[in-house]
Amino acid sequence: MNEIENISRSNLSGNNFKLDKSYYEDMIPRLFPNLPGFAYRCKYDENWTMQFMSDGCKKTTVYLSEDLIDNKIISYADIIYQEDKDMVSKAVAGSLNLQQNTF
Repeated sequence: MNEIENISRSNLSGNNFKLDKSYYEDMIPRLFPNLPGFAYRCKYDENWTMQFMSDGCKKTTVYLSEDLIDNKIISYADIIYQEDKDMVSKAVAGSLNLQQNTF
């Protein structure tokens, strides 16, 4: 069974779509190798604490993803240009208020 078929058959109930954590952790690294830019998941906290970052992180930010994940070396908030921080915060807050998944 290919990955798309596997996803379409997994844990569907009504409009809710859930994958177990092990499946998610296995799939993410395989989905993003050729992604231009990078994909990430972060906490909505003062540091934008990264939980996941794809490999494109280094090309975009000059930091390895593992340096940013859990603020190991530096936080994502620390690498946002000072003059952009307010705009970024407002864009994210607005997106969350609208319950959008992207911003």
